[in-house]
Amino acid sequence: MKRWYIFIILIVLFVTSLSAATIIGSEDEYHYSYLNSSKLGETAWEYVTGEENRSSISENFSYSVSLTNSWSWSIDISILGKLGLGTKKSDVIKITRTYNISIPPYYGWYLYKKTTYTRYYYKYWIETINIYDDGKIEVTDRTEYKLFYKTIISETTKTELKGL
Repeated sequence: MKRWYIFIILIVLFVTSLSAATIIGSEDEYHYSYLNSSKLGETAWEYVTGEENRSSISENFSYSVSLTNSWSWSIDISILGKLGLGTKKSDVIKITRTYNISIPPYYGWYLYKKTTYTRYYYKYWIETINIYDDGKIEVTDRTEYKLFYKTIISETTKTELKGL
């Protein structure tokens, strides 16, 4: 009789070990990678201001110019947060650049500005991580790659000193 109990217990243990493991936890992980960038265009250098020294001694002066740099994302703010790319969809940054200039006799100083438009392309995907009650961890890629981009608009300046 003892042998039958042991045999039944062994069968029960074997059958329970064959049953599928149950998922006890699941988590989505967001991943992204950089693809490339593309210069969308830029304006020509545009004249902003200038000073000319028509005297025989050097002249000193100071000039300030404001520049605007901005950026924006093409995807929703909730996905940006899950990718770890911040909490803003767009932003504008104002920069003031100051020039302290000494112009030699019979020279002119000229300030030019241009705007550049650049787009940076990325892809993102989502992986699901399942944790089973038997200790097994399984990672499945559950989506196709999705394209998104960041557009940056930046202003820059250049100066020129040339004889009159």
